[in-house]
Amino acid sequence: MRQFTPEGKLLLTLGDPDKPSSLHGGKPFNRPTHVALGPKNGDLYVSDGYGNSRVHKYDPKGRLLFHGASRGTDPGMLQHPAQYRHRRRGTRVRRGP
Repeated sequence: MRQFTPEGKLLLTLGDPDKPSSLHGGKPFNRPTHVALGPKNGDLYVSDGYGNSRVHKYDPKGRLLFHGASRGTDPGMLQHPAQYRHRRRGTRVRRGP
């Protein structure tokens, strides 16, 4: 992931395109899919969807604040819907990998 000025000057680089993380390893990045900016402070939220099923949060300077590594134990953590447990007709069903 790279951020540039409108003039083309490189401002920020996140990750290394030649060194992907392991499949569902949790660390950034395996196959990032999208980035969003936090409206209040400019935090970066990067979805690492296909190969990691996580959202990584960075501050505006590119420091990793968290990566969704465990089930809901970290404050502010985001989870992929496939990681939730659901109850259907009294039976517990595990969704996802």
